[in-house]
Amino acid sequence: MNPKKKKIIIICAVAVIVIGIFGNIMSTLTAEPSSPVSAPAVSLQTVSGDSVINGEILPKTVMIYLDGADLEKSNKFGTRTIKEIIDSGLDTDFHNVLVYTCGSDYWNNYNIPTDRDCIYLIRNGTLNLLTDYPAQNVGSQSTLEAFMRYCTQNYPAQQYGLILCNHGGGPNYGVCADYRNNMDMLSITELQNAFRNVGFGPEAKMEFIIFEACLMASAEVAYCMKDYAHYMMASENVSYVEGSDFSFIKSLDIYNSGAQIGTEYADCFYNKSYSLSQRLSSAGYSIYDITYSCIDLAKIEKVEQAMDDLFLSSNATTFLKSMITSSSFHARKVKETADSYGEATDATYDLIDLTDWMKSNLLFQGNTLMQNLVVAVEDAVVCNRASTPHMNGLSVYYPHNIKGDYRYDRLGFSDEYSKHVKMCYDESQSQLNVSDLSPSVTAEQTPELTLGLSDTQAQSIAGARYYLLAKYKPDGYSFEENEYVIISSEKLNPSDTDNILSAQIDLRIPVIYEADGTRTPFFSPLTRSTDDNGNTVYTSFCGLIDVPEDIYDTENLRMDTALLTMTAEGDSLTVAYAEKSDESGLPSRLLLDPYTYKEIEFFSPIRKVTFDSDNKPLPVSAWEKSSNYLVTNLPVNGISLKLEEPSEDVEYFIFTVITDIYGNEYTTEITAL
Repeated sequence: MNPKKKKIIIICAVAVIVIGIFGNIMSTLTAEPSSPVSAPAVSLQTVSGDSVINGEILPKTVMIYLDGADLEKSNKFGTRTIKEIIDSGLDTDFHNVLVYTCGSDYWNNYNIPTDRDCIYLIRNGTLNLLTDYPAQNVGSQSTLEAFMRYCTQNYPAQQYGLILCNHGGGPNYGVCADYRNNMDMLSITELQNAFRNVGFGPEAKMEFIIFEACLMASAEVAYCMKDYAHYMMASENVSYVEGSDFSFIKSLDIYNSGAQIGTEYADCFYNKSYSLSQRLSSAGYSIYDITYSCIDLAKIEKVEQAMDDLFLSSNATTFLKSMITSSSFHARKVKETADSYGEATDATYDLIDLTDWMKSNLLFQGNTLMQNLVVAVEDAVVCNRASTPHMNGLSVYYPHNIKGDYRYDRLGFSDEYSKHVKMCYDESQSQLNVSDLSPSVTAEQTPELTLGLSDTQAQSIAGARYYLLAKYKPDGYSFEENEYVIISSEKLNPSDTDNILSAQIDLRIPVIYEADGTRTPFFSPLTRSTDDNGNTVYTSFCGLIDVPEDIYDTENLRMDTALLTMTAEGDSLTVAYAEKSDESGLPSRLLLDPYTYKEIEFFSPIRKVTFDSDNKPLPVSAWEKSSNYLVTNLPVNGISLKLEEPSEDVEYFIFTVITDIYGNEYTTEITAL
């Protein structure tokens, strides 16, 4: 492969990933029997670790639902998890640790089969096979239920713990995706049903539930788990595989409680994640938001009651205004989880930090009911380890990007809040009058885009984003009338004193310098944002390619699509890290080191504008992608990146997309700069 220069190709060497949020998830099973164990539920007798009396020995059985999925093949996630548990020094004389291996087409170690689901017992530093079954659908309730029933019947204990490992999609989507069965996931309702059918409930709770997955530390998930466990551990944000650290399991003492285990979990996972972020970031600060928390589920009802009280006190008009000002993280800096996905792709989860929302909401300032809610959250969060003060241990769903079917009321969390969420869904078809919105651009060396809003518009608009478009003259291609490449995009920032959104338009593009001084600009779309520390961060999709010396050596050929994160200091760009991307729509959890690859490939599709019936441009997501891509291929090592104004003949255009609180998008005309 020629490692230099730009070219136009019909098929890109690394496919451009179009990531979309899950639609309706099908629940499918293999043709084999879906339930390995058909015995009825037993009457479980459990006791909390907080209730140890007179030194009573409380043996524990820990059930680990280890869905390997893509993470095992790409990053040895499952086998690393097993090794960390074996190496932790856990005393297995008093504790039963059972692992259910499933969901992966490839296991890297321990001779784990891919066509069979296996139950192993970890004892005295070894992995012992107990039984196996034909491969099941990991996202099926019956599969989890059968595993838990096997554990409780064959390894009864006075305390039980459950660890669910794989991808997470928050309260609306669930956990543990099966890549072999339509990306089926265990919904929160399926989890509840499985726990109940096995025998867990208010009188027989597990000591803890751990979600070793992304986005699961939400108030809704915690509320749904309260009848089945004493404590819950999870992450509000993306939980990267490299930050996993199962050495926390050594804290399974015969006397300790889920609170102590949860604190150890949060400490181990946070410390490893933060150490990783320090190594990856040349600037010396955490490059991605890290958050792990332990929740006392006995106190989550007070959180729900406080939500009910707060939203019952708001009439419809007040509520809509509060949602506009507070759920808009664009306008009020409320912390959104998995925000890199919300900005760079179509995958949005609509989860914000609950405490940050309350404290940032101008209409709630001084409200005693809001303060009661914050106190209730603080009381329920046993421990919270976070790299940003904007994450406080529990997230909550908010209806900002309303897509797909309404499903929130299925969770049963806070009737009053659910009513308001439903109202937002019902109102989401209403359209704003934005015909008079016309962004203006100053004719300065660094142009500024401003968008003035009326009072009514300001109350209903969540935010806006500009897209910098370009036409130029690459060799061998001529742009048609409505064809462009996207140079960059950025949010318009609100003013705290008036109804104006604005942004500085950066006309610079990345330029790659090779060791010999060769200068190569590239036009891959950049998303520009500012992190919590005020640092400018750029993201761009790229291809990472490692071609072996023998081109027929397909085993060692690596071709990954990644979301590249770069930090800026002056005109220089520094590659901070890359996150693997796939078609699932879920956070990949996999960080890639670009410098372990031979080549990096930046690609940009040529897009053709599509118009509505009134001949107005549709949002960028609806534009046609040409079969032609602008591709820049270069070696990874020995290059540096700078931001420069292009020396080539480039025509710039500006396009603005406005989003209201319901997720409806409105566009302005495309204008030349």
